[in-house]
Amino acid sequence: MVEETVIPETVDNPNEFVFPKLTFSEDEYNDTIDIFRGPEKDKDPIPNFVSAITNELSSEYPDDPNFVSEKALKDGTATVFSYIPNLRNLSPEERKMSNKQIVKFFVQDTEGRPATEGSLIRGFARKAPTGAASAAAFFKGAQATNLALSALPPVNPVFAGTRILGPIVGGTAAAMAATSGGDYLTEKFFGPRRLLVPGRDSSEVAGEIFGENIFFGAVPFFLKEKSSRLGTDLIVDNLKGSRSSKITKGLENLLDRARLEAQTKTKRFAASEIGATGLGATAVGQMDAELREDTKSRLAVEATATVTGGLFFDTLVKKSIGAFEVIKDKYKNIKAGGPRTFLKKTEQKNEELIGEFLREFIESRGETVEEVLANLDDTTLEVLAARVRSADPSQQITVPKLTAGGKARSSAILSLEKSLEVGGCGLEGNELQETRRP
Repeated sequence: MVEETVIPETVDNPNEFVFPKLTFSEDEYNDTIDIFRGPEKDKDPIPNFVSAITNELSSEYPDDPNFVSEKALKDGTATVFSYIPNLRNLSPEERKMSNKQIVKFFVQDTEGRPATEGSLIRGFARKAPTGAASAAAFFKGAQATNLALSALPPVNPVFAGTRILGPIVGGTAAAMAATSGGDYLTEKFFGPRRLLVPGRDSSEVAGEIFGENIFFGAVPFFLKEKSSRLGTDLIVDNLKGSRSSKITKGLENLLDRARLEAQTKTKRFAASEIGATGLGATAVGQMDAELREDTKSRLAVEATATVTGGLFFDTLVKKSIGAFEVIKDKYKNIKAGGPRTFLKKTEQKNEELIGEFLREFIESRGETVEEVLANLDDTTLEVLAARVRSADPSQQITVPKLTAGGKARSSAILSLEKSLEVGGCGLEGNELQETRRP
């Protein structure tokens, strides 16, 4: 009930009671929270912050120490509850407040908006315009710089470094300018960032980082083949083997591979990029606030999570797409030829798998499939028996019935037969048949 209560600035009171709140600008709020983290920045700031704001508010009501004291708010007996229509008739047990609720009820920003918990959507909405603008500016800045350096072949470390780092520096400078402009416009249209309850900002931070970074993942979709060239085509033959040219060529190939992946396997690439960026943003959002402010720690966590997420989601999406394609083909086969066609193709697939297993098993024992097949087709015994019977019909010649392993003279198949026999079946002739037991 307390969570759902909305408190207006004035309530229905004959004296036009004004609800007590503390107002902070974004910088004041952040600095205050930072102070309560302690000199080592390792303390939970919210308990001391709540004590401070309730003491400040209580000083405005010296005649009633119970009016908005921390203890009274937390046990539900504060006098201020009698001025809140949704809470005045509740029992103290039902209107007890936590530290988080006290901050949300009694702290507001300069625009009168109460402190709130972080929101993934709100964080994304604030940073997405800036992210889109900075990604576009980076792409154009890098492209323009690369074009300006297009006559410079990467034949030595200095030239190679210039060709590789030049577009990055040019793109980064353009992106920084666009980010500043984007943040300014965001502030104008959306207002200052909401005051967030300490310890409840992870989702908003993740949304902001995702909004800033996701559009950079779209850059390969707009790359053209010429845009990924770093001048290795200008190198004369006798210098193409230099380390500088090899490094530059490797980077060219990497850019070209990313371009082809994005433009030919669009869904897979997009899903992998979204997953990787999302995991990186979530990892930073889950960091402690003081660690998040350390640039090195933040970049290390974000980079590790993004790379790991990219590999994981690329594998996941690749396998999911493959499985989907198999299911789709099966459905088409059933629809086109009915269940019999499906069963027939399944049987063929099973036979192929069994054949592949037998081939690998035989070859792992140092034998060859060709020799085994030749021995299985050998009819020498049958021919000799037929000749004896033809020469002397009174002779009773019986050709022994051999298993596949015996006829093929294959120790691999004999060992397989023995294993199958233990399980209740064996190989006789060329087919798997039930073993007769006494």
